[in-house]
Amino acid sequence: MSSSDRPLPGTEVDAWWRDNAPDEFRERATPFFLSALELEHQGRYDEAFAAFVEGNSIKHGPLNAETWIAMHTQGIRHLKEVFTPAFFAQHATANPEFAPIFIVGMPRSGSSLVEQILATHPRVQGMGESPALSNVLANAYPFDLAGRLDPPEMAREYLAQIRAEGWRKKPRFTDKLLANYTAIGHIHLMFPRAVILHTVRDPVDTCLSCYRALFRHDGHTRFAYDLKGIGRHYRAYREIMDHWRLTLVGRVIDVKHEALVADPEARISWLLEVCGLNWDARCLRFHENPREVRTASREQVRQPVFTDSVGRWRSYRKHLGPLFEALGPYAPADA
Repeated sequence: MSSSDRPLPGTEVDAWWRDNAPDEFRERATPFFLSALELEHQGRYDEAFAAFVEGNSIKHGPLNAETWIAMHTQGIRHLKEVFTPAFFAQHATANPEFAPIFIVGMPRSGSSLVEQILATHPRVQGMGESPALSNVLANAYPFDLAGRLDPPEMAREYLAQIRAEGWRKKPRFTDKLLANYTAIGHIHLMFPRAVILHTVRDPVDTCLSCYRALFRHDGHTRFAYDLKGIGRHYRAYREIMDHWRLTLVGRVIDVKHEALVADPEARISWLLEVCGLNWDARCLRFHENPREVRTASREQVRQPVFTDSVGRWRSYRKHLGPLFEALGPYAPADA
């Protein structure tokens, strides 16, 4: 099947293709990613980048990423038109339902570390990348223009799905499906008391880390195998996050990765405080938590905090021109 024959994102055929066919390409790409990481470890960055290019090229071809990115960007513009201050005022509720902890942002932005810290607290259960909110919102306005918008009922449906996924042991839980950044408007209406954490990392480190990762599933990460595509997707993500920042002032809490790894004890104390949790020293030993982690950062969260990845992009600077161009205002000033 040629690239032009791939199904369009969002179709039933695309869902099957995403869940089944890409395994062949992942298998072919894996040796290149492994070689790249070993070369990087040896400090042979030019050779490492060449191997990353080969591996990413194998994965990028079948995913029809350009169409997906364009549709995603168009969808974000539509969300901005719908979720205005007047819209929030019209649909506001005093829903006293439970206060989940949502973690949103770009992949490779430090979100797994944040969830692992919180899930080590005795009052928090880490639910990982739950599809529950996506399931509830699939037929909701404005994702479905003819769909309903009943925030209290949607909140009850969401919690029922989370319970069905296994939440029953702890008073609080985290939901770390990062793509829920497009659903912050719904989260605010469904759960006025929810904590919304936005994990933030240097834009180029974030984007390069996506390019260095061979993701298990490509539903929300099909942009990640091309430098220009990553930059375009990053700009769309920042566009909607800036919108939430303006329309829901103070509602989203930025958790800056560099600050967290530079002073973990102080930032972990702050993180627990903003989540309404009491201090618990066990959170400093998050790497000892045996819970299963299924993201690309599963190895990192088994280690104490480290700073080796901060500024990694500088070792690859001369190869990142397409990314800098696509990032536009988010590229380094000296790029």
